[in-house]
Amino acid sequence: MIALKCDNCGRYFDFDDLKSKNFIRVGHMDDCANLYNSESMTLCPACMAAITKALEDRKRRSVDPMEDDLK
Repeated sequence: MIALKCDNCGRYFDFDDLKSKNFIRVGHMDDCANLYNSESMTLCPACMAAITKALEDRKRRSVDPMEDDLK
């Protein structure tokens, strides 16, 4: 059994399934696609689900620039 500690909430969680997503990379990207101050964060399943939900909700709210406004 492998136990990891969440970098966000500090809880320990079991990491038996190697196929599950458990980390994100946070950094700053400039206009030329150069990545600066990149940091990898290990997240528990609850924190990863919260971040995934927030990103999916934001994706649903975004307006497609190619969509016709005169419907």
